[in-house]
Amino acid sequence: LIGRKTFGKGLVQTTRPVGYNSQVKITVAKYYTPSGRCIQAIDYSHRNPDGSVGKIPDSLMVAFNTASGRTVYDGGGITPDIEVKAEYFSPVAIGLLTEGKVFNYATIYYYDHPKAINMKDFVLSDESYTHFTKWLEDVDLEYDSDLERAVVAFEDAAKESVHYEELKADIEALKEDILHDQAKDLITNKQEIKEVLAEQIVGRYFLTRGEIANAITHDPDVTKAIEVLNNSSQYNELLTSKK
Repeated sequence: LIGRKTFGKGLVQTTRPVGYNSQVKITVAKYYTPSGRCIQAIDYSHRNPDGSVGKIPDSLMVAFNTASGRTVYDGGGITPDIEVKAEYFSPVAIGLLTEGKVFNYATIYYYDHPKAINMKDFVLSDESYTHFTKWLEDVDLEYDSDLERAVVAFEDAAKESVHYEELKADIEALKEDILHDQAKDLITNKQEIKEVLAEQIVGRYFLTRGEIANAITHDPDVTKAIEVLNNSSQYNELLTSKK
């Protein structure tokens, strides 16, 4: 398995009508892996005094063995053999997506380039990306950088302090100093934004099938999986490891 640890959903629910257009959800089964373990992470059978529930502690997790003898544990999702760090969109990319700028530019590109493209190999050229940034010159995107959000959180905490009035001027000055630079952010996050644009553009020609085919070419999980499959010694070692 390659990727990140799973959430730990190992229960099966069904609904039953209880009248008055309402239903109740009831747990009726558990999922078990071939090794015999249940991967459910949250223990609903034991509740805290306040009614909340917690995850199954490590001390209560039970070890199981796979067919090849590898040791695995229940009670906390499935841990991958190779972990790939999760990637998240940058604030500027989120702004471009949520405000429809990526969507709109992909449509413009489609009508300006009627000739079909290769959905798997398509990469937005630097020339087209420059055209995209110029198209955005008169657009003021609504987004906050990670640093801006951190300062806002600090300001909220400071408001609860008796020293807030003393800090207020400094906080306002700091907010001005760290105000995001849209033009700079478009350059810093160029590769990420080019990939997002490419997926949307390919989607104009081949719909969802094209978007998926293009996204897979730079998906970190898929890239790592192909690397492992092409390395027979590493692949076999993962399957036979006792860890």
